[in-house]
Amino acid sequence: MPRSVRPAHRTRLPRPQTNPWSPSSADGSPTSLRIPSSVPTLNRMAQYSPAVLDRTFSALADAHRRQILDWLGDGPVSISELAAPLGMSLPGVLKHVRALEAASLVETQKRGRTRWCRLSTRPLDGAAGWIEERRALWNRRLDRFERHVDDLNGGPR
Repeated sequence: MPRSVRPAHRTRLPRPQTNPWSPSSADGSPTSLRIPSSVPTLNRMAQYSPAVLDRTFSALADAHRRQILDWLGDGPVSISELAAPLGMSLPGVLKHVRALEAASLVETQKRGRTRWCRLSTRPLDGAAGWIEERRALWNRRLDRFERHVDDLNGGPR
């Protein structure tokens, strides 16, 4: 088996004295990236369980499941009432309902021979909150970028 050939000599690039990506003050001296200990930090991701978000978004990824959630927004519906407009068999609808139930988006209750489904909005509220935080984060980043571009161009447009 042939051995890999290594170059006899590697040229190392000189390391810069300062990191060009680190923030610097107006006079060019590097600024600290540390947050003062007096400033409380808050990890917003801690309030959203990754497993819960994964289950919620996975359940919402299917168009039939989103349609079921739309219908349940009007009130409780039986599985047989869901099957007809979806053009699915009862076992097929039940499979989707179970996936929604596993994500805690739907609660089911059996009354007699009929299984009723009801919408549970708590996971949707959590997903909406997570999305809103991402939206706010990116809006702040884009606003800073716009100010930076304006500064480079000599002022606001």
